[in-house]
Amino acid sequence: LKWGGVAPLKNSMRRATIIQDCLTTMDIQLQRALGLTIKLPNLPLYIRARAKFAAQATIARQLSDNKSSTNVPLMQALIARAASHSMQGELVDSCVKREGVVAKQFRLRRILQDSAYYDVLEDAESAISEAQSAGLDKKDSWVLSDGPDCWASALRRREELQMEHKERARAIGDLEVQMKAVATSLDLTTIEVLLVQSSAYNMKGDLVDALSQRCDKLRVQIPLSKELKHVVACDDAAELDDIMAKMDGQGLDVPATWLLPEGPMLYANLAHAVMDLSHAKGLRKRDHTLKAATKKEAGPQVEDRELADILKSGQDDRIKGFKALLGVETMLVVLGKPLLDKLMERCGSIEKQACILRSLQKGAVTGNLEELNGILLKVAKAGLDNADVWLLPEGARLLARNHNRQKKLEEDAQNLANLKGDILAQLQQITSTVDIPAMKALLALADVYSVKGKEHEAVRDRCKALEMQVPLVEALFACGVTDDEAHLKQVMAKVQEAGLTEPSKWLLPEGVELARATARRVELLPKMSRLKEELQKAVTTGNLEDLRKVVGEAKSSGFDSPANWLLAGGPACWESASSKLQFMDQRQQQQVRIEGDLQAKIPGQMSSTDALAVKALVAQLDAVGISGQKIDALKERSRALDEQVPLLRQLQECLVNKDLAQISDLLGKVTTAGLDSSGNWILPDGPKAHSNAKQWQSILQEGEADKSFEREDLAQQIDVLGFSLDTSAMKLLISQAQACGVNEEAVGGLSKRCGTIEKQRVCRQQLLQLGLTLSSVEQAIADSQAAGLDDRVKSLFPDGPMLVSRARAWQSHLKQLPDGKASLPQKEEKHMNDLKACISNQSVEAVDAVLEAARSVNLDKSDAWKSAGGDQMAALVELHLRRLLDDEGEADISKADLDWQMHLMSSTLDDHEVKELVGLEFAYALREQLNTMQEQLRHRQDLQACAVSDNLEHVQAVHLSAQKAGLDVASNWILPDGPRIFAMVVRHMNNLDKEAKAAKEAVGEIERQMAELQTSLDLPAMHAVLVRAEMCKVNKDLKNKVQERCDALQKQLVLRKELQACSVCEDLTKVQRVIASMHDAGLNSPSKWLVKDGPKLLARAIARQEQLSDVEAVKSRITAAASKYDVTGLQQALSSAYDLGIAQSQYASSQQLFLGLQDSKNVISKSEELRDSGKHDPVYNLMVSNLADQLKELGCDLDSAVMKKIANEMAKQSTSALDATNPTERVVGQKVFEDLSNFSGLRDPVDWVSTSGVDPLTLARTMLEWSPDTLSRSLTLLPNIIEPVALQTFIDILRRMGDQPGVEATESNEPILKAAGKDELLANEVYVQLMKQLTANPSTRSAAQGWEVLQALSRKHLPSAELRNFVRAWLTKMSGSAKEEGRRERFTSRLSVVNEGEKRSRTASATWIQFCTELKPAFAKETLEIFTEACNRAAQRAFAAAA
Repeated sequence: LKWGGVAPLKNSMRRATIIQDCLTTMDIQLQRALGLTIKLPNLPLYIRARAKFAAQATIARQLSDNKSSTNVPLMQALIARAASHSMQGELVDSCVKREGVVAKQFRLRRILQDSAYYDVLEDAESAISEAQSAGLDKKDSWVLSDGPDCWASALRRREELQMEHKERARAIGDLEVQMKAVATSLDLTTIEVLLVQSSAYNMKGDLVDALSQRCDKLRVQIPLSKELKHVVACDDAAELDDIMAKMDGQGLDVPATWLLPEGPMLYANLAHAVMDLSHAKGLRKRDHTLKAATKKEAGPQVEDRELADILKSGQDDRIKGFKALLGVETMLVVLGKPLLDKLMERCGSIEKQACILRSLQKGAVTGNLEELNGILLKVAKAGLDNADVWLLPEGARLLARNHNRQKKLEEDAQNLANLKGDILAQLQQITSTVDIPAMKALLALADVYSVKGKEHEAVRDRCKALEMQVPLVEALFACGVTDDEAHLKQVMAKVQEAGLTEPSKWLLPEGVELARATARRVELLPKMSRLKEELQKAVTTGNLEDLRKVVGEAKSSGFDSPANWLLAGGPACWESASSKLQFMDQRQQQQVRIEGDLQAKIPGQMSSTDALAVKALVAQLDAVGISGQKIDALKERSRALDEQVPLLRQLQECLVNKDLAQISDLLGKVTTAGLDSSGNWILPDGPKAHSNAKQWQSILQEGEADKSFEREDLAQQIDVLGFSLDTSAMKLLISQAQACGVNEEAVGGLSKRCGTIEKQRVCRQQLLQLGLTLSSVEQAIADSQAAGLDDRVKSLFPDGPMLVSRARAWQSHLKQLPDGKASLPQKEEKHMNDLKACISNQSVEAVDAVLEAARSVNLDKSDAWKSAGGDQMAALVELHLRRLLDDEGEADISKADLDWQMHLMSSTLDDHEVKELVGLEFAYALREQLNTMQEQLRHRQDLQACAVSDNLEHVQAVHLSAQKAGLDVASNWILPDGPRIFAMVVRHMNNLDKEAKAAKEAVGEIERQMAELQTSLDLPAMHAVLVRAEMCKVNKDLKNKVQERCDALQKQLVLRKELQACSVCEDLTKVQRVIASMHDAGLNSPSKWLVKDGPKLLARAIARQEQLSDVEAVKSRITAAASKYDVTGLQQALSSAYDLGIAQSQYASSQQLFLGLQDSKNVISKSEELRDSGKHDPVYNLMVSNLADQLKELGCDLDSAVMKKIANEMAKQSTSALDATNPTERVVGQKVFEDLSNFSGLRDPVDWVSTSGVDPLTLARTMLEWSPDTLSRSLTLLPNIIEPVALQTFIDILRRMGDQPGVEATESNEPILKAAGKDELLANEVYVQLMKQLTANPSTRSAAQGWEVLQALSRKHLPSAELRNFVRAWLTKMSGSAKEEGRRERFTSRLSVVNEGEKRSRTASATWIQFCTELKPAFAKETLEIFTEACNRAAQRAFAAAA
């Protein structure tokens, strides 16, 4: 320990032998110490110090041995171990240097191996340059055996790539020229061929990217354009929506996105087709609604012809609607001008007659003669007083009815005039009478018949005067018998007040005399007072009957003579009473007479319907004061007539009133009056008038329902026209909808659309007429943008965005034209002038001819032409030609708008009233015209679809169909654009025919090329010839063969590229997927490959797959070993990683862990860290055991303390680790218990001093292997008191096994078993001694005896729980193999201790091998069964005891 030469030796190690010699010197000294009689107290400490120095000597020897090693992890481990012992010097430096060289060469070898499969010259040169800079271009510089081969392979690959690079550069140059030439081409086949060739040469750059993008766009756009070409004839909305979604998904809704010049127009056609289908869908929906409406129950029908004529209405509205429909601009195309003019003329006449007809209907029910005369005068002025001129059949009938009504009203008027004359004559006659009742009756009659005048006033005044004088006369009669002077004076005062003081004022003759008598009586009243009582009773009575009775009685008594009176004044009283009686009798007679006259009229008026007559009679009866039941009945009839007559008149006149509310109110009044029942009517015309009014109400209600339906229909029409561009139809619909009260929001939306369309149509027309003035073009673009024509959403014209985009291109070319006029040669000047003239030329053929002439002389190569703006002018003409081509195939009026107008006309003609108004002749002509138009529309649609079709047969068939319909003659077309579209199809058909003929002529050449290409690998040539083959009819079998080869070659080229990438790919999954795809493609057989290097690349990919699988396996091994601190496994895995060239970055952490565990301090630290964690699971124990193994490897774990601790803890488990279900726990158990030195009760080998040497590892091995010598100390830790028993027991075992002379076996088991039964510690010692003697025993006889003793011991006594696991593991190991005993050298080393007979046996070797391979495993297996059974019995007993 204190020797001073060790540290300098470690600091400058040059050779391993120096430190080895020092170790030998130390061993000699320690061996001498062991031989001393008196043992040195620090000898164990010296032995441990020697072990550490031995570890360093081992590192030095390993460093020396690995000077030429290629095992990088081993060298790294040795360098790390040397560093942990602070070892330095040439030996360490040379190892460090070697490790760096080898590691670098491993990396470079992998790069060179991969470079043999590089496709890029720069990558191969980079790999070679890096190896060259490392000096590996020389064979002697390589330490790896296959390094020079890898270098040579990389050089060969570089030469190949250089040759390819030269060829590639030449081909790339040619390709670039061709690619620039097709940079603006639409020839997809040529572009694809060039891109395939560029891919073969791995070309990169903007040119390839641009052409690739163009190719991708064309691949998308060309198929989509083919789909778009068929949308004209498509009527499937879902299909169109799907195509539209595809277009929008590719951004082709923006015109600038299109590469195909016809693309924007085709997209516009699609948008137009979608709009037309939406239009058609609305049309079908309306048609369905109208048909459903016609199936409903018909409204109220009027059977009475006269009433029907009166009630008939709406002719003017219908004819106005029909006339407005004819006024729509599109209808001029549908009907043609001649038919339209005739219809408009008829509509004007009917409209005029309908206005007069309304007046005649009113005249038919009016009671006003003056109004009726005015109506007939109006009819005469209109020239319609003749029935023959009426177009409306009901007009003539109503005219006759008006004349009849005029006659009746004139008769009624004359009768009324006569009656009024009679009343006036009676008034004149009655003015000289005093008959007040007659006057009153006559005045009432005059009031009823509205008779006025002076006679009426005179009678009224006379009647009033008589009514005033009658009371005065009666009062004067009373005055003749009264004694009341004041009363007399009062009466006279009233007479004076009434102005009757003069006799001439009196109308009643009695009044004059009575007034005089009363005046005289006033004078004689005092003389006559005595007669008061007698006169008062008889004269003062006002009752005629009483007066007559008194006067009659006086007369019968003879008092009518004055001479018979005895009292003074008696005669005067008699005279007064008799005079009054006479006066009253006269009045009564007048009343009876007038009552008789009026009573006689009552029966006649009780059945009369003359309301005025009945009312007059009632007034007369009231005037004379007649009453009674008959009078009341007459009054009730008069009231009923007063109520019914105006109601009847209103019911009759309401037939020309269209106000449903007023009619409903009138019928409500009739119902309130109880006249809804015909029996309650007095007037005979009442029930019929009421029924007519109800029918009219029903008709108007039906009309209201029709109006509701009309509003719904108009709203539906608004929805339909939301997809239309026909502004004239929109305006008509807007006016109709506003008049009908349709939802204002819907009307407003349509009105807004109409305004937008008109604004955008103006802008669109400007875009279609662009000239060479830049300012006007810019203004047109600005106006279009302001109108929203450039926005696909805002533009209502589908081609709006396309036209704006084209205008911008036009503007761009105009801006690039030079300001001044450049000088050009005469020929070029002519072409320039021709191009400028084309801008205003509308002939497709002429413009195309000018362009073709300009192209034919290669003007684009002339600098003067370019500087003069010739290229820009040519571009403008090309845009103009494209515009002409687009316009040529576009319909002037869309099919949807024409269908809509035809639908409206057809549905209008379905109305029988409209048909009646128009006339059957015109209705038939209209139907014929609509059918013809429908047929021509179908032909036009087919022709439009043909204009973009590439199928010659289809185009010819459609052309023939149109020809058969006579549409090859322009004058037969109703549609104005028909001749133009037909001519375009003819031209297109001729072009297709020329192309077909040219393709037919090329068939022979194409078939020859295809025959040559059947064995070719020229994929671009195959593509080109196949494309040409599509244009003509070539041999199908030949074409199919080339197509199959082309497809196979194209597929294999793609797969070849993937295989090539696999050669240097680091992704195992990707390589596996590629190889699987090869198998799926049937290319796992070399004969299936067309590409020559395909099989080679596939083999390389398979090898790469295996290599990557190994890489993944090694990485998994590294990870698993690192996670369990398995340093040995980790070193092996790292060595494999270096050999496979795995980048160190992929396992850097595991590498760092590996190097760290080469330092015993780190190992101990990790162990302590694990121990402090407090875990005791199987993984923890495995990690700890692996760290313990590493400590042993480093020469630092001499006593197996950690493993002993694990063994002790595992022994405490209820279930043995050897029987655990957890695989990790079972592995740990086997690892711990198979090594007996891990038994915690075992003595330290250093303390168990032996004469076998001073190396602790040798001591540990010697301690547990067979020995013929006795023991100086026990193998296990025992108390001093029982250790002698253990030593004696070992002697007994030696004798029992025959290793020392002694008693026979049959008698020698007893002392051994007896000793084991004394104490469990002694049992442990006996088991360990037996396992020691059975390990590496060179004698078959001795070993056989030992197995017998062990079996006997197992049956009798068991060791401690911990040792039981060791015994089981040891027996299991022995029953499996004995390879450590199989070594020949160990057998010969122990041969000297075998008995002489066995040594001399010729079959010794054979016997030993047989014993080790057959007998010993059998002994061990049998003993294991015995021992296990004994352990199980012990466990059962322990369980029973615990229970």
